[in-house]
Formats: sequence, C-alpha cells, structure tokens
Amino acid sequence: ANTNSDTNDITLTTSASSAGNISVGAIDAGSAGDVSLTADGAITEDDQSATVVAADELTVISKGPITLATKVVSANITTNATGAIDIDETDGITLVSVTSNDGSIDIAAGNTVTATFVNSQSDKDANNITLATTAGNISVVTLIAGATGDANLTATAGAVTGNYPSAKHVTADALTVNAGGQISLATQVTNASLTTTALGAVELHETDALTLTSITSHNGPVTITAADTLTVTSITSTTSSNINDVSLTTTSGNVSVVTID
Repeated sequence: ANTNSDTNDITLTTSASSAGNISVGAIDAGSAGDVSLTADGAITEDDQSATVVAADELTVISKGPITLATKVVSANITTNATGAIDIDETDGITLVSVTSNDGSIDIAAGNTVTATFVNSQSDKDANNITLATTAGNISVVTLIAGATGDANLTATAGAVTGNYPSAKHVTADALTVNAGGQISLATQVTNASLTTTALGAVELHETDALTLTSITSHNGPVTITAADTLTVTSITSTTSSNINDVSLTTTSGNVSVVTID
C-alpha cells in the first residue's frame, strides 16, 4: 500500500474448493494497515531476506504449516490442520492468539514478546512451544503446550515474567527458561530448568508437584513454591551475596534436595 492508512488493509484468500497454498513474497501494508491471509493449505515464505510481511495487525488462518518473516505489531495465527507455526519477527510482537491444531510453535523476535494466548491443541511430545527474543523481555499471560509438549522461553537480554494476576502462565511437560534478567512465572509443569545470566530474582509458583532439574541464578534470590512434592536436583547461585537466598516451599508433599550451592 503506497499510502499508510488504517483502512488500507491487504487480504489474500484461497477458496476451500481449491485446497491451495499461499506463497508469500513481500507484503507491505505499512505501519497502520492490516494483513489477512487465509488458505485451505499452507502459508509460507520463500526464505529470501526481502520477503517480509509488514503491517499493524497480522491475521493468518491455514490448513497447513505457517512460515513467515514479519514486521508487525500484533498477530493472530491459527492452523486448522497438521502443521507447524514458525514466525520470525524483526521487532517486538504481541501474540494476541496463536493456536496450533497439531504442530510445534516457534516464535523468534528482535524485541519484546508479549504472549497473550499461545496454545498447542494436540497434546504431543513433538508439539513444543518456543518463544525467543534477542532484545527486550518475554511477558506471558497464557501459554499451553499440554501435558507432554515442552515450553522453551529465551530472553537473551531481558526478563521472562508472567503477566499477573493470571494464576497459571505456562502449562507444559518440561519448562526451560533462559533470561538476561528476572524470571517470574506461575506454572503447571513436570520439570523445570531455569537460568539467569544477569541481575534478577528467580521465582516460580507451581500448582502441582515439580522437579527442578537445574536452576542457575547469576545474581538474585531463588524462590520456589509448589502444591505437592518438590524435587531439587541442582540449584546454583553464581554470585555470593547476602541477599541471594534460596527458599523452597511446598504446601503438600515432601521437599527432596540433591544439591544447593
């Protein structure tokens, strides 16, 4: 769109009868216009550096895989059949709703990621959810990978936190978090590996039993609460400080500790 306006939206649709895909080159609706892509097949891009979907709001609905490079403010993304979702965002992004029918979800961004609702509907071990940003924070309202899918959250230069007052930010089998700052989440997970590489507390509130496979805190206290048995394999604080205390609490069940350093 040559004129940047909220009314100058771009819509591409393949009909249900065609079972066709959408292959995306460069789509530019400006910073105010929206882009809507609907296909009865896959929606993919060609891996060229100039192939970017630029818009204010992006809506994508497919019956197959979705692979896109974007420069958008917010996104609503849905697959209604088997297929992974893979989004590579150049800046920050708000994931208003990302739902995979049966496939993994992988979101990479260049700034803050706000995960309002991210859901892998088919509870399978391969249907993991990965959110990563090279700058800025990750803020999670609701992320559901099921009882067997894993959740991987990486904010290289920022914090990974839950957007309270949600009682449960992350549901998954294994949770892995790497942050360049604070980690603070409410969870329903089986096991967790948490690492901070900069100043910031580590705080986890688990609704059930939890195995802490590994916690490494660069410089900050560690506070873990659980509603059932808490098993601690390894907790390490790499900075010796009077404020870097470790607190483990369970309201039901035992606390089993291997190593706290």
